[in-house]
Amino acid sequence: MSLDLVARSGTAPFVSVDPAARTSRSDRDLTEAVRTALDRGSPGGSAALDWQSTTAPRYWRSATGTLTYDWGREWGAWPLTV
Repeated sequence: MSLDLVARSGTAPFVSVDPAARTSRSDRDLTEAVRTALDRGSPGGSAALDWQSTTAPRYWRSATGTLTYDWGREWGAWPLTV
């Protein structure tokens, strides 16, 4: 989830993966993220839409529409509060 958003922003994704935890899906996800980032991310970038009401924005604008990431509680990232 967060790797996708980092890649769409055009930011270089730095990750450390335990070799024992690697799967074919995680390898595909990492490959896709690196390709997206190397292509300078999503056209027009991305921007949080609900950043004023949460510490972990769920809704992001991108050129392809609204992206939803569910990585926190309704009020934000645990244990941080708004």
